[in-house]
Amino acid sequence: MIWKVIKDQKRLIVELPEDILLNGLLVEFRPKTIMVEPISYKEIILGVVILAGVNSFTNEMQNNMELFGYNKLSVRHGYFPLNVGFRKNS
Repeated sequence: MIWKVIKDQKRLIVELPEDILLNGLLVEFRPKTIMVEPISYKEIILGVVILAGVNSFTNEMQNNMELFGYNKLSVRHGYFPLNVGFRKNS
């Protein structure tokens, strides 16, 4: 799953069966959906974010995940990284 996201540079959302149980150190829960979002900068994949939720991810949640892709954010919304001294275009 993760290699597919890295290779395709596209988000992957997987619906899970109800009998899957995630066991962590502090919590156990049954996720309904897993989202794997690539983190990119200048079309280079730096890693992925993996989220598990007890409900399906809404369109708004999915759109917010695009903030991890710098190229998408800067081109679509006129944002630039703050560490180089640019701000949102007015």
